[in-house]
Amino acid sequence: MQEFSNQLEELRKKPDWTVERIAKELKVCRASLYNYLNKTDLAGSEVMRRSQLKLGFKFQYMDFESTRTRPRGDQTADAQGVLPFLQTLRQDDISVTRKKPVRRDTLELDVQIRFVG
Repeated sequence: MQEFSNQLEELRKKPDWTVERIAKELKVCRASLYNYLNKTDLAGSEVMRRSQLKLGFKFQYMDFESTRTRPRGDQTADAQGVLPFLQTLRQDDISVTRKKPVRRDTLELDVQIRFVG
């Protein structure tokens, strides 16, 4: 999050790069861009991929240039996807530590997720 935010801030300081232009290039709304700048929201993998491919951002632990792109007809291409490390989770890595019925059709769960790296 810090790495992405810092690169956005550096780009924003350049004379030709407005918030509107950056948001348009990343295909996000201005509010999301401000959240990324203020470090209150983590961009999804598709947004980060676009930042690398279109804006030249570099990430220490992620390389989206080798990531497969979606087919042209896919309407969910602009939606924020799952971060790559979440796709490696297994059922054994997730355990329910507490469950509490809230309403007849609602259950509140506290879960513990173990990230092994």
